[in-house]
Amino acid sequence: TSEILEAYHVRADYGTEKRKRVFARLTKLFGKKLIVHLHSSGPEYSVGGQYKELYNYSFANADKVIALSRMWKDEIKNAYNLPDRKIDILYNPCPIVNPSEPNEREKYILFAGTLTHRKGYDDLIKAFSQVASRFPEWRLKLAGNGEIEKGKQLATELGVNDKVDFLGWINGSKKDEAFRKASIYCLPSYSEGFPMGVLDAWAYHLPVVTTPVGGIPDVAIDGENLLLFNPGDTSELSAALSALMESSTLRTHLTTASEQLSGNQFNITSICSFLEKIYKDI
Repeated sequence: TSEILEAYHVRADYGTEKRKRVFARLTKLFGKKLIVHLHSSGPEYSVGGQYKELYNYSFANADKVIALSRMWKDEIKNAYNLPDRKIDILYNPCPIVNPSEPNEREKYILFAGTLTHRKGYDDLIKAFSQVASRFPEWRLKLAGNGEIEKGKQLATELGVNDKVDFLGWINGSKKDEAFRKASIYCLPSYSEGFPMGVLDAWAYHLPVVTTPVGGIPDVAIDGENLLLFNPGDTSELSAALSALMESSTLRTHLTTASEQLSGNQFNITSICSFLEKIYKDI
């Protein structure tokens, strides 16, 4: 405890940066260490763009900067001309859950996240509509708040409204059930830090279909531990979904990969051990 109290660990966020700067200055005034942890997930939070001056004090005066991925590390490094040794990558951990057995799975694709175009939920509806008739037993379930009515209208226009369920915002037992019974998880996002939905899916040992954005390229091996497609390419996405829906062998292969990722690299014990190392290093 005495070691931890020697440092101030702050999350960099454009909405609260001015308030946190007061504490950051007090930290330096009293000779403590300053750790700045960036959780950016999209261009609207860019540290090198419109908010560069807002972030300048924190990054310039930090004893250590923590980024969610190599992509965000490079952006911070280039925008603020920081030395490589000053920036560490710390992934978010997978939650601790009890994954279901294969016989508990139902034939549906799960999306979990805010229903906005940046998350690609509309691309997912479009891609699913391209192959839905080939897989009549499969459904698409979208969990999250946001553009629900717009999504329902899109599903109706594409003729799949009877096969697409909008679950709204879910947590607790409802979220657990949605992940536990799903057979595929899909996040068609255009930008991320390191997506929590993918970490949830790995924790539940789900096969994952997603885009190479944010921290995903740090660990992704297409076809080995997940399936990748380019953001906005609904033809690629529909092909990936088809491959998984028609092949239980492929689903099992990616399920095993998700189990390994959640149990090793993204295990909370491993993540906490690395965070402890960061504290000790400074």
